[in-house]
Parts: sequence; C-alpha cells; structure tokens
Amino acid sequence: MRDDPALAAELTIVASLGPSTIQPVTVSKRLPPELRERITDVISSLHHDPVARELLSYWLVKRFVRVGPESYDDIRTMVDACEESGFMTLH
Repeated sequence: MRDDPALAAELTIVASLGPSTIQPVTVSKRLPPELRERITDVISSLHHDPVARELLSYWLVKRFVRVGPESYDDIRTMVDACEESGFMTLH
C-alpha cells in the first residue's frame, strides 16, 4: 500500500494477530564478544542517524532494540493458542 495507496480501499481485514515481536537480527557467537557488542550498538542506534532513519522508515522500521528470550513471549502465546485450537494439526 505504500507504493499504491489506492489498494487500501480494496482490502478488508478479517482478523489479525499482534502486534508481535518481529524476527531478530543476530550476530554469530564465533565473533569476538567486543565485536558482537559493537555491532549491536551500531544497529540499535541507527535510528539516530537521519539517513539511516529515512531508510528504516521506508521499510516501516522505527528502530532496532536489544531483546532477550522474554521478548518473544507474545509469539509463544500465539503458538500455544494455535496448538490448543487444533490449528497446527493437519486433518
């Protein structure tokens, strides 16, 4: 819809999940800890740079933040609900 706003009039949202946590950006554990930390610092501060902020905005990304395992509890809750409803089972 970003490229063709007229499409918005053609869509009907029946249901939605979320908001939810998106896929993580990961750094290999094979890299030295100092380099991993520096990469994380750079990625999580991109939104402070005007050029990077404009590029992030184009892709509908506000910013990157540090996350931990608990950051994905919302996804786990959704998976649990799908499993309980039988949605994850093929018939």
